[in-house]
Amino acid sequence: MKKFILFSLLLTLVFCDGKDKDVPTCEDCEHLKNRKISLEGVYGKFESRQQRAQHNWPFKPFGKACPVGHISHSFQYYSGEPYFHHGIDIRMPANTAIYSSTGGKVVNIENYKLGNDLYWEVAIIDEQGFLWQYHHVDRDSIPQSIFDAYKTKAAIPSGTFIGEVVYWPVKAYGKNFHHIHVNVLDGDGNYMNPLLFLLPLEDSTAPVIENIYFVKDEGTSAISPRSLSGNIDIIVKAEDKMDNEPYQLTIYKTEYEVVSADKKYKLPKTKLWQFDRLPGGGDINKDVHTVYKKSFYASGQYLYTSGNYYSRNFYIVVTNQNAGKVSGNGFWNTTKLPNGKYTVTVHATDFNGNTTSKSIDVEIKN
Repeated sequence: MKKFILFSLLLTLVFCDGKDKDVPTCEDCEHLKNRKISLEGVYGKFESRQQRAQHNWPFKPFGKACPVGHISHSFQYYSGEPYFHHGIDIRMPANTAIYSSTGGKVVNIENYKLGNDLYWEVAIIDEQGFLWQYHHVDRDSIPQSIFDAYKTKAAIPSGTFIGEVVYWPVKAYGKNFHHIHVNVLDGDGNYMNPLLFLLPLEDSTAPVIENIYFVKDEGTSAISPRSLSGNIDIIVKAEDKMDNEPYQLTIYKTEYEVVSADKKYKLPKTKLWQFDRLPGGGDINKDVHTVYKKSFYASGQYLYTSGNYYSRNFYIVVTNQNAGKVSGNGFWNTTKLPNGKYTVTVHATDFNGNTTSKSIDVEIKN
């Protein structure tokens, strides 16, 4: 059982432009710019057990998954500093009733972007010690019984009505992006993947790998796969979609492997990261541009990772891992293999285990 460690999380509020600061630009702009908070100060001390249960999604009918517009490892950048989305956006119409996925104590009700009614939170610590934050709850719909439970820190059962989805004024993919954002944190302040705690998704759609690029380690220009030498970064443009949903999502697990043409030499399958939690734990900014390439030049143009209401393009640096952790010091050291022809294969896997692979022939010339 892990004891809670005090964390200060600096989360940045950003806007599309200066014309209308009431219009949200990100699915979960958590707190006012430069406002430091402590989890313990807001929610009290809590512990989480290693075991976890799977719970209903927070909408009826119970027993089935809901549409998802963003996942915890989605790349988000509007202005300022890019970040991991750190929770899931569950897409439901405005004014839809929200029900607690778990039982537990109501530990917070807060307008976490003061003065903007789009940003109300109801937070519950469940029976296993995980903190659930439900964001974008319509303030006027939160029942008095939930305020009473918060005042007394009383427990509520799973399936308790906690409010309704707020009306979201910004559109994505031609429709208003009505949703709630759900975070799950463990007792050490790590942002966990909420999909681990919810009933299984109904998703049989595999990710798509569009292209594979090679650059010198930390380089900014793609190089020919027919003449690789030294330390190389492998960049993959890939995305995932869930069944019958339009939203481009990032990849849960990305891996690569290298095999010589004569099968004598092999670099075994190497994983960048599996997003059961953020690589930075409670830091939503850490390692964002280690996982996702900021920009590079290829095929006569600059390519950028983007993630906002209007553009989602993900360029994943699959080689940026070292000793099982996401690291900018990671690369493919081609000098470890003899010169010659090889095949590089990249595997992209979503949370449900649907996998796509793409291969490209290369030549090492050291």
